[in-house]
This record gives sequence, C-alpha cells and structure tokens, in this order.
Amino acid sequence: MSSRLSVFLAELKRRKVTRVAVVYVVGGLGLIEAADLLLPVLPFPPWAYQALVAVVMAGFPLALALAWALDLTAKGIEVTAPREEGEPTPHVPPRRLAEIFVLFLTACVLAFYGVNVLLKGSGLSRGAAGGELNLAVFPFRPSAETVGHWSEGAADLLASALDGTAGLTVADPWALWASLRPERTARALAPADPSEAAELARRAGAGRYILGSVTDAGLDIILTLALYELDQTDPLVKFTFAGTQEELGGIAREAAVQLLAWLQEGPRGEGTTDFQLNTASSPDALKAYLAAREAMRRGLLDSANLAITRSLALDSVFAPALVAAIEVRSWVASLRGEPYRFMDLAQRAEGLRAGLGERDRARLDAMVASVRTDGPAAEAAVRRILQRDSTDLWAWRNLSYCHQAYGWQYGVDGWEAAQTADRALGLDPNHVPTAVARARLAVLRGDTADAAAQLARLQAMDTSLVLARGALLGLRGFLADDASFSEISGRLARERVEVFTLAYRAVQVSRPDRSERLLMDRIAAGPPEERRSLLQEMARHLMAQGRLAAIDSVAQDNANAPDILYQTEILFTAAALAGFVPWQRAAPAVASLERRISPDSAEAMFTRFPVWSTGWLIGAFHAAYGDSGMARRWQAALGRIPGGGTSLDYRGALQQDMEARLAMREGRDSAGLALAHQAYHNWTIHADNAQETSPPALIRALMAEGLRRAQLPDSARALLRSLTPPTSFYGFLTTQSWVELGELALAAGEAAEASLSFRRAIAHLQTADPELAPLRDRAQRGLEAAERNGAGG
Repeated sequence: MSSRLSVFLAELKRRKVTRVAVVYVVGGLGLIEAADLLLPVLPFPPWAYQALVAVVMAGFPLALALAWALDLTAKGIEVTAPREEGEPTPHVPPRRLAEIFVLFLTACVLAFYGVNVLLKGSGLSRGAAGGELNLAVFPFRPSAETVGHWSEGAADLLASALDGTAGLTVADPWALWASLRPERTARALAPADPSEAAELARRAGAGRYILGSVTDAGLDIILTLALYELDQTDPLVKFTFAGTQEELGGIAREAAVQLLAWLQEGPRGEGTTDFQLNTASSPDALKAYLAAREAMRRGLLDSANLAITRSLALDSVFAPALVAAIEVRSWVASLRGEPYRFMDLAQRAEGLRAGLGERDRARLDAMVASVRTDGPAAEAAVRRILQRDSTDLWAWRNLSYCHQAYGWQYGVDGWEAAQTADRALGLDPNHVPTAVARARLAVLRGDTADAAAQLARLQAMDTSLVLARGALLGLRGFLADDASFSEISGRLARERVEVFTLAYRAVQVSRPDRSERLLMDRIAAGPPEERRSLLQEMARHLMAQGRLAAIDSVAQDNANAPDILYQTEILFTAAALAGFVPWQRAAPAVASLERRISPDSAEAMFTRFPVWSTGWLIGAFHAAYGDSGMARRWQAALGRIPGGGTSLDYRGALQQDMEARLAMREGRDSAGLALAHQAYHNWTIHADNAQETSPPALIRALMAEGLRRAQLPDSARALLRSLTPPTSFYGFLTTQSWVELGELALAAGEAAEASLSFRRAIAHLQTADPELAPLRDRAQRGLEAAERNGAGG
C-alpha cells in the first residue's frame, strides 16, 4: 500500500471520521423510518417527509467534513490538531480496510435509499425500468344497476388514460380484477374495503391504488375516486367529477389530468395537458367495445363479434376497438376456415396511433406486426408491454400466440407458447380463448398427461360456450377409447361448424385415423352446404397420408362437381412441386389445369378465376419438371396481372420462385437459393392459417430445400418448423417436413427430437400408396437410427 493512502486512512481513524459516519448513517436511517411512521398521523404537509430525507442526505457529507476538521473534547469543540512533522506512517491493519469498505457500502445504501424515497414521493419511482408498477385501478362501485356497466368501463378508461403518462405505469386491470369476479362470467366487483384493495395492489407490485364510485344522478353521472398509499387506510387525495354519459371520455381525461398534477406536485395540469385520451365518440360505442372485450374473455365469440362490429359502426376511428376487432375476427376467420383480411383495420388503427397511450400503442404495434406476419416486430412490441407490467394479461396471451405462429422467425421453439399461455392463465384462469389455445397445444404435442390436465381446466368453465365446447370435445376425442370416440364423433357430426372445426383440428395431427372418422361422419350427417368444403378437406387429409388412389376416388365420385375436381388437381400439382409425390403422377392434373387457363387468357380471367395461384402452380411445375418455355410464358403472364395483395411484390415473388426452380433444376443451387430467398422476402405474408397449396407455404418449402443443399441445417430447420405444429398443420407439407426435420435432428445428435418427428411422419404414412413408400422408408430408417443412438423406444 502506498504511503499516501496509509497516511490518509490513518488520519480518518485519528480524526474519528469513520466513527462519525457510522453513527450518522445509523441515526439518519432510524430517523427516516420513524418519520415514515409518525408524519402521516401528524399535522405536517405532504412534502415534509421528502424534505426530511433530503436534509439527512445533504447532512452526510457535511458531518464527514466537520468530523475531519473538529474534535469534541472535554473543553468543547476544538479544531483537530494536524499530524506532526516526522511522525512515522502508522500501519493500517486489514481489519481497518474492511471497516472502511463496509462504511463505503453503507454510505451507498443511504444514498440509494434516500433517492428512492424522494422519487417515491412524486409517485413516479415504481416505474417500468424495474418492472414495478405505480398504480392499481380497481372497479368503481356503482350506485345502481343503471350505471353498473360503467363499474368496469370507467375504471378501465381511467387506467388507459393514466398508463404510460409522465412515466406512470398502471397494473393491467384485466389481470388485477380476476379475483374480484364472484363467478367466472360475472362483472368484477369493487374491493370491499381499502385493506382488500391494498393487498391486491401489493400482490400486483403496485405502490398506490385507486378506488372509486360511479353514481346515477339522473341525466348526469358522478364519478368519485380516491388515491391510496399501500399502508394507509385514509386516502391521500379525493376527486369528484360530474357530467353526462356522453361526456365520460372527457371526465376520464379530466380525472387523469388532476391525478397526474397531484402526483407531480405541480400546478394543476402542469406537464400533463398534452396527452390525448383515445375514447369513443359516443357512450354506446364505448359500451359495445367493453362488451366485446368481456364477451371475448368468456369465449362468447358471436357476441364479441357483434359487439365489436357495433362499436366500429358507431365510431369507425376508435383505435382500441380497431385493435380488438382484429383479435376477435381472427378467431372467427380461423374457425370458419376463412383467410385473414385485416390489413384495412390495421392501417386505420395505425393512423390513430398518436392518440394512444404507451401501452395501447404497443398493443397496436403488436397487432399490426401480427397482421403483417412480422414475428420479430410483434414479439418485440409485446415485450415492451411486459417490461412495463409483467401482469399484463393481453401481453402474455399474445406472446403465446407469437411464439406459436412466428417463433420460427426469431429463433424460439413454438412449444414455448404453452409456457406463456400458462402465465396468462395464472393471471386469469377463466380466460376461455387462452384456455382453448392451451388445450390445443397439449393435443398437438401428443402429450396425454397435459391434455388430461387441460381437460380438467376446461370442464370447470362454461362448457355450453362454442369455444370451450369445441376444445373440450377435441380433448375427449384425443383421449377417449375407441368406443367412446364413436359417440363423440356422432355428436360432432351435428354440432355447429365452429365446434366441429375446433375438435377436428385437435385430433388431425396426432390421430389421423380419428380425424378421418370425424370427416366421414360429418359428410354423412352434417349440413348439406358443408359437403363441398368437407370433401376438399378429405382430399387434403388423404394427401397428407399419401393415399393417392383414394383421392382419385373422391374426384371420380364427384365428377359432376367441377370445383372438387379442380381442388384435387391443385393438390396433386402442389404435392409434386414439393417433391412429395412423383411428378409423373401429377402430370395429368397439370394438363387438366392447363385446359382451364393459359398464359394468354390469364389477364382477361383475373377477376373471375384465381389466376395468380393457379397460373403460378402450372408455371412452377414446368420450371421444375416440364417445359421451361412454358414456365417463361407464365412468368411474363403473371407480370401483367394487377398488383397489390401483399405489402411488397407478390407478382415478383411468384416469378422469382419459378426462376429459383429453373436454377435448381439446372444444378445452379446457389443462384436458386438466392432467388428463393427473394421470393420469400417479397411475398411478406406468411400467416399460420395458409394451406399447403398456397404460394407462401411452398415458397418456404423450396427455400428450406435450398438451405439443406447449401449445408445450412439450422436455417433449414427454422423454415421446416414453420410448416409443422404448433405453427399449423399443412397437410402433406407437414408430413414431409417431419421426415426432413427428423433427419436434420439426427444429424445434429438430437436423437429424442428426431425420434418424435419420425414417429409423427410414420403415423401419417403407414397406409400410404406404393408411390410414397420411399418417403415412408426414409422415416422408418431414421427412427431406427434414432433409437440406436439413444432415443429409446
């Protein structure tokens, strides 16, 4: 140790600086803690506590300076004598160094404690950075049933107005209120007293909470609210506001302004009047929006759709309703087998982004990114919400969906969706859509124990609801013995289409034999108007199992139904493009399609025939196996049809895909991969509900093949995972992808994962026709190799 440091440390000891510092820190902290208990019950102004802390902190360096300069002696206070000249440098033992180090840490604790207390006094210390919350807003107590619908509505509106303003973070009301519902479907009740509210706020991690009431005063409503500190039974401040129901949005904004002004201890409205509250232009639009959210939570899909449609009809520029509409209608479209068409809603909501609070902006960003199938952007937006509030139910639900549908885009295993769904259900165990999604994940994984647990969860809900009933029957269909399944299938044959769809999707991945039985019973006893779509689904099912002769029979039996024949031709052509069936087997189907449409007629037929998809399939088939000149003609024809459809260039994507197939056919693998990547990029929309015959699915399959050829297995696996559950079930593409994923996993030494993939493929290929024997044999050989390498039986 240098002599100067030794002298300095010795001087600290001689002048008793360390002793004074320790006494000061201990005494100062004790004084602060005592003030925290006593000042609230004494007649001191609210800023007295913060002022005391500031004085204690400022006094610490002053006490050290005085201890250095002065001594307390029997004669009084004297100036400390300087060290005498020539006095030897004293030895400083290690114990003394340790004491000084502890003293330094103690001083840091005092500084941190003081700064935290000072910030807490402004109401802004428990912010997003630490994952903590400032405020919890509870349902307001209604004076009569005439204003009962505003109990949750007004509180939710106030929470939205406050959240993210001036650094304030508010607990997600939907998670916070879960325990306040006396029944699963009931309205959340206001806490019985401040102590109950304080405990709920403490569990949520909030430092303060708001209780209120909404009173029917004839033509007006009166909103009263009180702000509480966790450990105090009396409110810090109370506010009262009055106005008509049409003015509720303005009332909520005024309440937010006054609360923020009080929290910031500034003049009324200072620093808060620039925020906007995006609320509906009419109380009926707002009520319909809130009704849609509640109906969706309960799984009342039809009611939610009707309510959100009414809200937007009354106010087409209410941004939160636009965001909710995307979520509600995506469920409706999924269960009806319809494509997602939400870009218009997303663009309208995006134009209103400036008027939203920080949390609502993140929700909007997540939904817009999801509509655009931009997984990384959707996941990042949801993460922004969770960084602010780890109890946000919406965020956990949508993170689960992101992992499932788009996890392959940002390197997350889609099965992590189950864990995030469990987090959401931990916040609200009765959220039906989340419980349904979680149940489907259990069945997709083929996990009977998990499926049984999800069955028990759903049985505790209202099983008369469409969503819950469909998921419940799907779980039972997966778990039941053969005799019981026969009864379930007969019941599903007469159920609503949404219920049947949920149950069918639950078993089609793990139990293809049972999904076929469901289809057959539905075709025989279901509504006649569904027959065409059911036969098309049967053809998809048969192709996924490689039962080509059975598909021919479906087409022959429905020779008088041109649309059924057309769909089987499309299916054969797409399967040949993917290499699932021999191209010679698909050549008759391609020839039949060419009799329907040619490159010369494509532009004229665009408005009455799916030219872009059919023409691309024909051209791509020729690029891969047939006449390259015909492929060039289709490239040119597709360039002449109208654009739009995707955010970049869908026509260019189709042309680039054909060019990639021509390059790979000629052995120019590097050029083919580059072109396939351009096609993937320009298509942009890679939704989880597309079919295996669609361009985005086949473009991804081609790109995966290019990556395998380029010895890039990790990238290939990511794209192949996009074609398998839990992302979705893509028929024959899923079966083929399981084989290829198994081979890649086996090469990576992941025997257990390889075995699982091979077993799934074999389950679908065990009844395949001879043309598919090579693929089935690949899967069987792979399974045997995986078991030899340690996967077990």
